[in-house]
Amino acid sequence: MQIVKKLIGFLALAVLLSGCIKSMLDSNPQTTTLKTNSAFVPEGYSCVWHDEFNGVNCNEQGCEVNPDHWQFQNLNVNKEKMLYTTRQCTNYPDNYNYCIKEGIFQIQARDEGKPVQCDDVSCADNFGWQCGSGSGCADRPERYTSGRIMAKNKVEKRFGYVEVMFRLPFARQGVSQSGLWPAFWMLDSRIKEGPSSCSDATHQSGEKFNRSCELPWPMAGEVDILEHVSATPNRIFHNVHWDPGTNGPDYDHASCDKHPSSVCSANLGWARGVRTDRGFAINWREWNVLGIHWQENHIRWILNGKHHGSLDTTNEEELNRSMFPIINLAVGGGMGGEVKINDWSDAYVEFDYVRWYQENAEQVCKLQ
Repeated sequence: MQIVKKLIGFLALAVLLSGCIKSMLDSNPQTTTLKTNSAFVPEGYSCVWHDEFNGVNCNEQGCEVNPDHWQFQNLNVNKEKMLYTTRQCTNYPDNYNYCIKEGIFQIQARDEGKPVQCDDVSCADNFGWQCGSGSGCADRPERYTSGRIMAKNKVEKRFGYVEVMFRLPFARQGVSQSGLWPAFWMLDSRIKEGPSSCSDATHQSGEKFNRSCELPWPMAGEVDILEHVSATPNRIFHNVHWDPGTNGPDYDHASCDKHPSSVCSANLGWARGVRTDRGFAINWREWNVLGIHWQENHIRWILNGKHHGSLDTTNEEELNRSMFPIINLAVGGGMGGEVKINDWSDAYVEFDYVRWYQENAEQVCKLQ
């Protein structure tokens, strides 16, 4: 009888401990495995970094963004009409801008009903970027809030196949909402605000990929993997920006426009304004998989396994250096367009995962 009692007690303790362990895992799930492997990864490439958006610090409202992968940033440029906050659903269940639920990451844009300032809505740090006259500064009130996360100082890599699975912000309500501008894009790891810390001699020295000095945009290049706007809900756009310099790209390149601001922009499917006959067709009501095959001197976009556009980047240093990914949902701005007052109260874009593969690399990510 005594042995039976001990056995029952041991089993009860085991059940209790398993429940505690499960509870701890549920509140802080790990992101060490891939949900499924992508069918579009180039042969010979292995996953070296990913976020499946399982989240951390979960509660009944949802989970938080993994701080080992991302940091929040408030950056208001391009005449945009929102403030980027740090509000997550775990702490702000009624007015959040970020939430992870059942492995899906949402960035939610909100109409606050009146102009608000950063002290009112827990703005993210701007890290000193673009905080000039009326641009990106915390003291400029805006009516809308939204979210922006970046992986600067978290993951910065050069070349590979970068893939994201996403659903656009109009899928939830089935109608387009004015002024929304979601994007998944990359910036040069050496970007900084203000003048370059590189001397002219260093800049022209030919040490293209390992210099420690920092560069302002667009000397620090930009690759826009995904851009989407309300004006064309069934279209997406791919854009690239870099500094032409004195020895920069060939301006006769068919997809390169020389701008007055000394920015060279390769606008794949979009140039000088958003038009319904521009961009690349997409089923915006469904989940889509978009990737870029980024190689030295060449970038190729791939949507749902089909070639979607390409750009020759030969001799364009700004587009051949290490970069980090960014996800954001802008409101208004030069590409987002006019925001109609009371057109929507909230709208979100969704992401299932972000993955980075490289050729001849050790497989870091694991399949479930």
